[in-house]
Amino acid sequence: MIRFKANIQVSMHNLWMHHVLLPEDVLQEVASKKIKRIICQINDFESFSAGIMGGKTVGYIVINKSRLKKFGLQQGDVVEVTIKEDTSEYGMEMPREFQEMLNQDPDFCKLFKALTKGKQRTLIYQVLSVKNTQKRIDKTFVIAEHLKRLNGKVEYKILNEDYKAFNRK
Repeated sequence: MIRFKANIQVSMHNLWMHHVLLPEDVLQEVASKKIKRIICQINDFESFSAGIMGGKTVGYIVINKSRLKKFGLQQGDVVEVTIKEDTSEYGMEMPREFQEMLNQDPDFCKLFKALTKGKQRTLIYQVLSVKNTQKRIDKTFVIAEHLKRLNGKVEYKILNEDYKAFNRK
C-alpha cells in the first residue's frame, strides 16, 4: 500500500479533468512494479478503481466530477491518497449481473473475453454505473446482444441507440 498527499488539480489541455499527480518517488515505485490499475482511496472516502495515467515522467489519477462532488472536494484541496495494485481480472469490480450473464451465455462470454481490457472495463463500467439491479440486468442483456449482432465488435454510438431502443420497449 502506498500513501501520499497531493493537491487536486485540473488539466487544462483537452479534457479539463480533475486529477492528483503522483510524487516522483511514487511514480518510480509503480513504474518499477509495472502497476497500471489500482484501488484508490481519497482521504477516508470509499475506494474506487482507477488507472495510473501519464507516462515515464508524469503520472496522475483522474477523479471524476461526480466523485469530487460526493466527497465534497474541489480544485486546490490537499488530500491523502492511498493506492494499492488492483489484481482483479478486469481491473475493476465485476457486477454480479454481468458475471452471471457471462456464466450463462457462452457466446457472449467468448466475444467479451476477446475484447481488449480497456473495452471490457468500459462495458463493465457502463453496467456498474447503474444502481438498480433490474436495469443492470437489462443493460448487460443489451451489451450481450450488441456483441453478438456485431460479431464481437463494440460500436458505442450503436450501443447507445440499442440502450434507447430497449428502454422504449
